[in-house]
Amino acid sequence: MKHALEFLAALMACTALHAAAANPPTAETKSELAPQGTLRVGIAVGIAPSAFRAVRDRVTGEPRGVTVDLANILAKKLGVSLQLVPFDSPAALTNAANAGAWDVAFVPANVERAKVLDFTPPYYLYEAAFLVRSASRMRTVAQVDSAGVRIGALATSTTLHNAWRELKKASVVPFGSEAQLVEALRTGKVEAVAMGRDSLKGIAAKVPGSRVLQGEFHAAGVAAAVPKNHPAALSYLRDFIEEQKASGEVQKALDAAGVSAGTIAPPVASQ
Repeated sequence: MKHALEFLAALMACTALHAAAANPPTAETKSELAPQGTLRVGIAVGIAPSAFRAVRDRVTGEPRGVTVDLANILAKKLGVSLQLVPFDSPAALTNAANAGAWDVAFVPANVERAKVLDFTPPYYLYEAAFLVRSASRMRTVAQVDSAGVRIGALATSTTLHNAWRELKKASVVPFGSEAQLVEALRTGKVEAVAMGRDSLKGIAAKVPGSRVLQGEFHAAGVAAAVPKNHPAALSYLRDFIEEQKASGEVQKALDAAGVSAGTIAPPVASQ
């Protein structure tokens, strides 16, 4: 977890802003953020809401959540229409960046994604934790990371790779979907599920009696991102994210989605 914390600290320290609110977008900014005249926002969609993962509305089937709310605010400020571009995972979203599939995204920032994306300061501090069944004797992260313990994680998630890197003794088992993870924990195929703490709350509701352990094995910041080499877009988004944190819009979006397990990132110091 040391490298993840160092990256998070660097992300927050090296993106000092010159203003507390986003200035009106310039023509260059709009050409980078919405080159086709429509703001295309890449979003991850799953079965449990989080600060970076939307869910499908049960009635309309449309994505809703924190990232959708932020995307709508951004499109209105730019004065353009919004097109949501859904992906099954943050990994799939990231992989589509170089193909020009989207213009802006909201994802956890890490060293690997920084090779293809540029990030704003984080708007949310994300913790990866464990969910266990009610009968489990495990109470701490250290107890989960023990020989013979099987931990389930999404095959396409950054959490899986973080678990492989951070955990020394337990076995990490990849699963193709959140539904498969739920079934694996319910039937005892795994002793724990690794995921973001906020997402685990949604997973826990589907496994009666399960509980999220205190402590985390990985920490990251969730931020807005653009593909590399879009300086005007990144500059505008930096101010936009700080403005949404300061105005309470980030908290409002989190509350509306029922996400309360993490922390809104502190404001970035002005130069």
